[in-house]
Formats: sequence, structure tokens, C-alpha cells
Amino acid sequence: MLLLQPRVKLERRWAVLIMITAVEMMMPEGVKEGEIDFDDVICTVTPEKKLSIDLAQGFWIILKTFVDGGCRKLLVNMENVSFLDSAGIGTLINIMKLIRHRGGDLALTGVAQDLIQILDMVNFRKFIKVFDTVDQAVKFFSDMQLK
Repeated sequence: MLLLQPRVKLERRWAVLIMITAVEMMMPEGVKEGEIDFDDVICTVTPEKKLSIDLAQGFWIILKTFVDGGCRKLLVNMENVSFLDSAGIGTLINIMKLIRHRGGDLALTGVAQDLIQILDMVNFRKFIKVFDTVDQAVKFFSDMQLK
């Protein structure tokens, strides 16, 4: 399994630059476009500090760029996120719908306990997998049969 882990900082004014950076980071050096078998790739995004209404659009652009680029296994590492609002939750739900429509799946890891409580209030974990560790998420994706 190849684990792509771009480190991007979400800022509203930099959404287009972030999108371009995310696309460039998806292509390992020496690999031509169309040569990556995304069945063996887990795309990982690690947002910083918060997923809120002011950052949701930029975050959506990053995630959608991965999915549009062929990623079908998307891991959002929430280890640095300390604030999550309805816009952030909505973005995660919408990208989950998109990636599942394309035969893939989305998982979260490293979610703080206070954010777990928020997610549980809206039954989030009934339809999106949340793992304690990256290793657990990688095993889930490794065992996953793509459509």
C-alpha cells in the first residue's frame, strides 16, 4: 500500500494554491499520469486546527481534487483538529458520498474524544469509519474490496 500524505495548511485565500499543490503531490516522481493504480493507494489529508465554516470550502477542494484525480481510499487524519462545526461535518459527509459513488471509501483517524462526542450526537460513525490509529485505518483499506 502506498500512503500519500501531503501536509497542507487550510486557509481560505489559498484554496487554489492548495488545490494545485495537492494535485502535484499525488504524482510520485517518475510516474506518468494514468500509470498509478489507485487500488493500492491511500490518500491521506491531515487538516490543521479546525474544520469550520471559514475553511470548509478549501477543505472540500482538496478532498475533491484527490477523488477527481482517482483516489478511492481517502484517510482524513484529524490528530491536529480541535474544532469541528456543522460545515466541517457536512464537508466530510459530502466527500464520503462522492467517493462511495465512485467505488471507494473514506475513513477518519486520530479524532479527539470531545469531537467524537459531537460526531456521535449526529450518528456520524454509523456511516463513516472512525479509527483510533492510522495503522487500523490502513488495515481497513488494505482489506477493502473496491467496486
